[in-house]
Amino acid sequence: MPIYKKSAVTQPDYTEEEQEYRSQLIREMTYARDQREQNHDEFDGMTYTEWWESNIKAAAGYIPPKKNEQDVAIVTGTTKEKKNSLLSNILNFDFNSDIEAFDKDDRLILELGATMEDFIHKSRELERPIYEEKKPLIYGELLDQGTDFVEESWKEFALSNRDLDKFDWQSGVDMKATWKERIDTVYRFCDASPISGLNVYLGNIRQFHIELQPYVIIRRLRSREEAEAMYGNWERWENVPYDLVRGSSDMQDADSVPFHYWSLEPLEKNQVEEVKYFNLWSNNFMIMLNGVMMFPVRKEKDQCRTFPLTAINGQHKYPIAKGDIEPISPHFAYSKSIPAKTKVIQQVFDEMLRGIVLSDRLYRQPPMANNTGRPLSKNIFYPATIHNGIDAAKLQPIGGERAGVSNSQLSAAQFVKEIIDGQSVTPIFEGQQGRGNQTAREVIELKRQSMLKVGLAILGIINLERQLSELRLNNILMHWMDEDPKISGLKSNIITVQSKFENGEEGERIIELTNEIPASEQIMAEEELLGRVRGKKIRKTVLSPKQVRKMARYWKITVTPVEKSTNELNKVLFKEYLADVLNLSQLTGRQVNVEHLLDRHAILNGEDPEKIWLQSPGMPMGMQQGMMQGMAQGMPGQQMPQGQVQQQMMPRQTQRPSINTLA
Repeated sequence: MPIYKKSAVTQPDYTEEEQEYRSQLIREMTYARDQREQNHDEFDGMTYTEWWESNIKAAAGYIPPKKNEQDVAIVTGTTKEKKNSLLSNILNFDFNSDIEAFDKDDRLILELGATMEDFIHKSRELERPIYEEKKPLIYGELLDQGTDFVEESWKEFALSNRDLDKFDWQSGVDMKATWKERIDTVYRFCDASPISGLNVYLGNIRQFHIELQPYVIIRRLRSREEAEAMYGNWERWENVPYDLVRGSSDMQDADSVPFHYWSLEPLEKNQVEEVKYFNLWSNNFMIMLNGVMMFPVRKEKDQCRTFPLTAINGQHKYPIAKGDIEPISPHFAYSKSIPAKTKVIQQVFDEMLRGIVLSDRLYRQPPMANNTGRPLSKNIFYPATIHNGIDAAKLQPIGGERAGVSNSQLSAAQFVKEIIDGQSVTPIFEGQQGRGNQTAREVIELKRQSMLKVGLAILGIINLERQLSELRLNNILMHWMDEDPKISGLKSNIITVQSKFENGEEGERIIELTNEIPASEQIMAEEELLGRVRGKKIRKTVLSPKQVRKMARYWKITVTPVEKSTNELNKVLFKEYLADVLNLSQLTGRQVNVEHLLDRHAILNGEDPEKIWLQSPGMPMGMQQGMMQGMAQGMPGQQMPQGQVQQQMMPRQTQRPSINTLA
């Protein structure tokens, strides 16, 4: 166990209750660490750290160093490419959250759920780095290890600013500058932070669901400067020690260790180990920096109490989302990944390729028996070289004739490759050409079947995104929906976000937080005016934080993966659908809602339906069919006489429900 050198910092003045609680924390942390680092059958007889490292090496295509000069350093990276192909396909999906809000009587509150979806989207644009940059890292860890953890938190950084009073670039090395230094809180935002599995310690490794864990511990190493930006204003920051010296390994009794000379794992000088302890059942939350507790502890009813966990997100929930793509057992916390399944068979495949390379080398440069009595170099195998005075009969290959790479070797390697494909994703899923000529629909169907094979991975990401959306929603309600209608971090009560509206159109949604709700007519007039000024669709929603907290008692979150690059395919499928609708209309004599089809046609082509189409009430059946045939064939529909157009066409009128019109 590491022990810190005494430095200029002073020891924290712990109370008796705090010393008792800290000893309990250290025992629980040590137990969680030690149970994870035991050998487990679920980890193929390895510890978690060994298992994690073997998976990451396979996922990264790790090439081990040569042991002998003659070794063939070949790692095909098959597992790596399989993972990358799957990750690329998954990143082509938007895992959008569909949120519905219900009141205390289980009645749906119109539009509030869609508004909170836009709040989540905006918050992910404001976090640093933005969520879109984190997604490849989050999903990549999930595919590499099978289990991934993401912490949802509210971040505040207090950084120093310097205002220059006097500065002269021309003064060279004798440059003189004076400035005034001040501390500003410049960053405040909701943050989804991926955590390496090596830095997560679960209270019970035999419990799969994180919400049922007895306690959860996460650990991060931060530089002294970063930690000071986050905790420099806290009372006990001055007690956080600096230097570290490795102590003896037999110091297992936490009570015998001086109470700020402890860390969960070894660390180096000028590093700060941030350990967060969450206990759902006792509603306790503690932060320890280099072994120093940052929150006070009180004793209530013979139990030690500290900062409440519910104060983080307003609910009895761990602020950590856990993703799993292939659970091993309902009685084990971790899951399997593609590298975990294919790393052994890839080693067999790599060994076969080494054999193929060696066979080719043996054919081209066989071992030779040199009876010439002269030393010879490897240059004798190179073309266009001349060697004088050599008796070729005294220079013979050892071991007889070499045939080079055999068909059996190639067939065996292909057989092993197919096993790897069966355990991961098919070549067509990786974008490789299939056998024979295949139509577009056949390719789509093959890809759909491949997606079914990786359905557990997709389901794991859906569950992870649902947890993240729920945690972010609670974070927003805690920090953006307070009594002061001002969005923390923006110093404003208005946000603007690109959104998709109820009819599928896209535009800007303006969300304003205020305690005084204007009339719905005024809001719609503002939408019309702003839409004309900005040249795009505008929806404005005005919310009262008090009313939101009072109205919404239950939130239902559903995550649906939507493929990004399918617009052209959707256009083709829509035309086929129109043809089917036309045939059914002719067979049954039923009229169709042409206005709706016109809207869908414009939206799929990225246009505003209200600008493209004018409304024509009472359009004859034959004209409807002609227009539908034109859209289905990608051609203009039947044209109406000009006078009839002027008489029948009129501006479209739209009505929409709004949360602002609800009583």
